[in-house]
Amino acid sequence: MLKFAVIVLGTTLLASWIVTPSRAAGEAQTPRLPARETDGELQRLVEARYESARQLLAIEERRRKQGGSSLTSVSEASRRARDAALELNHKPEAQLAALTNHLAITRRLEESVSRAAENGAATSSDKELARYWRLDAEIALLRAKRR
Repeated sequence: MLKFAVIVLGTTLLASWIVTPSRAAGEAQTPRLPARETDGELQRLVEARYESARQLLAIEERRRKQGGSSLTSVSEASRRARDAALELNHKPEAQLAALTNHLAITRRLEESVSRAAENGAATSSDKELARYWRLDAEIALLRAKRR
């Protein structure tokens, strides 16, 4: 009986050793579409994402002027627009334009929050957060100019 169990176990192990590499080889050879066949779709999606981010930023800036959007919402929308623009076009001029636009938005936001803090409508931490975001945008732009 023990001899029979050893033979069954040995056969099972051998079969699994043979099947596993052949199955893995079959899975590794799953056909993939060449990059050139998906480039158009990828570009369309990247452009759509940029347009969505741009629209979201415009909405948040309008809401902020009306007092209905938070500092964080505008900043996040600006960062999304910047990131989407950076991926949309890899030319240095386009990259600098995206970073410059983001810096302009963070400057406007900082000025707005500073005025609100002077009037008691914003906290000192909001003011410092807006300053941090502006400084972060300036650093990113200067680093890009160095490249």
